[in-house]
Amino acid sequence: LASVMTEEQKKLYNQLPAEFQDAIKNGYASINDFKATDDGFIVCMVPLSEFMKASGVENAKFYNEQYLYCVKDKNGKYSYSTCKLRVGEEKKEGASVSVSFVGIDKKYIQDLVNGKGAEYPYKNVVQGTELGQYGEAIPFGDKVLVDYFKNPKSEGGYLLSDLYMEKVVELAPSHVNSDGTFSYESYIGESKNIRSDADFQRELLDSEYEELKNNPAYDSDSGIVTVKDKNNLTPSEYRALLLVHSANIDSTSFAAEIQFHADYARTELALVREHAIVADMSVGESANKGGDHLWYHLKEEGYKSKEGEYYKEQEEGHNN
Repeated sequence: LASVMTEEQKKLYNQLPAEFQDAIKNGYASINDFKATDDGFIVCMVPLSEFMKASGVENAKFYNEQYLYCVKDKNGKYSYSTCKLRVGEEKKEGASVSVSFVGIDKKYIQDLVNGKGAEYPYKNVVQGTELGQYGEAIPFGDKVLVDYFKNPKSEGGYLLSDLYMEKVVELAPSHVNSDGTFSYESYIGESKNIRSDADFQRELLDSEYEELKNNPAYDSDSGIVTVKDKNNLTPSEYRALLLVHSANIDSTSFAAEIQFHADYARTELALVREHAIVADMSVGESANKGGDHLWYHLKEEGYKSKEGEYYKEQEEGHNN
């Protein structure tokens, strides 16, 4: 394998845990499917459904927008979990992002990348995104994962934001205009209705809507974001697409929201931990706009606004 890789690819391969290297050796992934930061965060962009399907797991297709990720701790050990990057391409499910802090035992990862995942209940792998199966036994966030994302200097949230935007421009509902530009719509869950400007005004925080309304890539008459070159987004196009798909004004806000949830993912208060154990991001989830996550509604501006404490921590952590 190493003989056909570039030097940069070999460097990345050597960063991967043995389980991810096995995924490549067994033909389930290539080196190009792995993305990493310099601070120990690695994500595999092969859909979780592909691994599950190879292991004979039924209903694997329901996990075609979920991905395995891991974080390396100071002792060189890896902790695993999953993230969801849903763009709403089939127009029946709204766009959303979820970053789970529920750890997955390395044994299940080993079996999954070696085609043996069906020997175990697959909930051991998707537990972070199907908390309902636990009833009242809400798990605690994995300490390595939580500590990583609590650190405002961590790079993982920014990488996920970029990867999500790559998926959005490629797969989200859009059409090509006569001048060669691309226009992107946002759909309201299973209703299949395109969000209008009035919908965004109703579902976004006032500060978020102001950012969207003043963005030159956004057309308030149609509620559509238009980009000139989907392979080379301008900063304003990036921000507009991220906002209408995840309700984050930019990648700083995106990372700040993950940090905020991580802060509460190991609390002893189960009612709080239930909402914090997965960082969910989507338009329409705002507690201040009628969402159901009322436990944190007073803190929401902390990551959704440029004046928020989490937003400012992220800025400081990445400007130094």
